[in-house]
Amino acid sequence: MLKSGGLRKKLVIALCIAGFGSAGSSQAKDSHSAYIPADTPFYIGTEEGFPVEVMLAFAPSASIPMPEDSDSEGQEIIEALNDFMGNLETILPEWGVGENLNFSTYAVGLYPVVRIALADTKKFNAQLAALETEHNLKPQAIDRPGFDIRLYGENSLAALDKDDAETATEKEAANDSVAEAAAAPGVVIATSDTDLVIALVSNAGEAAQLDRVIGIDKPDATMAQSGKLDKIKKRWGYGDQYAGFIDTSVVTDILTSNKSQASKDIAALNESDADSRAFFEMMQSEPCRGEINSVSDNWPMVVMGLQDMNVSEDEISYVSHMATEIGHTQLKETLKLVRGVLPASQSAAKALISIGLGISVDSLTQFVGQLTGLLTSIKYECELLTDLNKLATADLSAASMGVVMFGGMARGVEGVSFNIFDIIFSDDGGSDPIKGADLALVLNAKDPQVLVQTLQMMPQLGILSQLPLDGSEISLNDMLPVPVPEGVELKAAVKDKNIVIFGGEKASEYVGRLAGNGEGGFFRAQIDTANIIDKVTSVMQMMGQSSEQLEDTMAYMKGYPKGTIDYTVDFTDNGIELLSTAVIDRSN
Repeated sequence: MLKSGGLRKKLVIALCIAGFGSAGSSQAKDSHSAYIPADTPFYIGTEEGFPVEVMLAFAPSASIPMPEDSDSEGQEIIEALNDFMGNLETILPEWGVGENLNFSTYAVGLYPVVRIALADTKKFNAQLAALETEHNLKPQAIDRPGFDIRLYGENSLAALDKDDAETATEKEAANDSVAEAAAAPGVVIATSDTDLVIALVSNAGEAAQLDRVIGIDKPDATMAQSGKLDKIKKRWGYGDQYAGFIDTSVVTDILTSNKSQASKDIAALNESDADSRAFFEMMQSEPCRGEINSVSDNWPMVVMGLQDMNVSEDEISYVSHMATEIGHTQLKETLKLVRGVLPASQSAAKALISIGLGISVDSLTQFVGQLTGLLTSIKYECELLTDLNKLATADLSAASMGVVMFGGMARGVEGVSFNIFDIIFSDDGGSDPIKGADLALVLNAKDPQVLVQTLQMMPQLGILSQLPLDGSEISLNDMLPVPVPEGVELKAAVKDKNIVIFGGEKASEYVGRLAGNGEGGFFRAQIDTANIIDKVTSVMQMMGQSSEQLEDTMAYMKGYPKGTIDYTVDFTDNGIELLSTAVIDRSN
């Protein structure tokens, strides 16, 4: 059984179980497809078994440090998270979750739903009943064929607030109030022989609403029948482990029409709310309806999913992708103007952290001009969109002046990267704690000679006035306006089409093998969590810190997944794409 403790603490654990379900996958392909409407505005889910043990490889095995100024409620939440993360292998089976996680997150009309497969429904119900009994909670029980349903409405939450009541009389009064929840809005938890369903409802007393939300009444048209998810997976190369989308065309249809089930749900809620009713009437009238749909056409969908995942005894690797699709051809071409060069090296030196920004400074003026032109070509009349008019006429016009000035100073710049390979600390941690640094700053330019000449005209960058263009290096230690820690030597040089400032053995090799113009792109970040954790842990040990909080922090870091994570963001022919790749070590 779960450890005893506060009710909030246990509810955090219960919600974590639901959250872990929403990061896993199903035990049988398409097991939830019959419940997901074709017009759901969003979906996140899986169609293939995802082992719990794989999920655990991504989860820290140690406790979260307790902040010194944490209040009692914050402490309960942290303790609950620590219980959950530290005992997953026992907690999940206790709550009836099997070896493979199964989830689908979607909307039925207006109401969000999480559906999770259970290996043992009796176990889940027993745990939930025990939690309710211990804290004297009495949610509204609703009878439906094939489901065990509990409604936690406002009155149930009021009872929760009485969990710490000092007298039995106060608790009894809270329990009596629960009986009034027959038609209250709230959270529904329903279990069948195979699934757990968690959903929001506005009126659980309305049988039709409850039946369609929990899936007794299945949708006439399903997402599987529409083929939407299959098309997304095929286009973007997503597998069955994880995929999802947000369909802005469905969202705008909900907001600007009264045809969909979600629109009807909103209308029902607005019957007693004049302000909300007026807002949606405005959204559904011209010019708002036309203008909002026009904006939606330019940003039709957000998609996400796993393109690859491999699991072995020693490591887990994956490729995760997310994209904001853009339907406006000129907007896509405008965004691509800022793409520059991400400096790249053929060196095998591995950085602790590497951040690169590819930005074509010479194209920034054209970018701002074209973006301003796109925004000013339409003068929005809908109250919801009028701020876009100000963005074009005032904000971007002011920004363009700064862009012109910056472009003159950084003429020809194509990209920059900052790389930290190592920070070496002194053993005694005295007044000069940094003993050495291994790092490199790389500035890529179309013509470094022109850029150096421009920089030499700026008094604050006079240190570059002696920078030779033949690739030879100069020391910056005596030129810098601030003292450099003893043992740290910074150098500068021009390497191919890059101006570099660096120091350290790995950095020297890195800048010596810069690969010409590098790679085209906008943003890239690489993080080596294994080496960072080892470095921070060793430094803390070397400093001789022995406080309980630092020891907890070190234990937490040692338990955190070790590996290499790579993020890229780019403007492409499809829109804005984010790619994340990782290799996680499982060997220790």
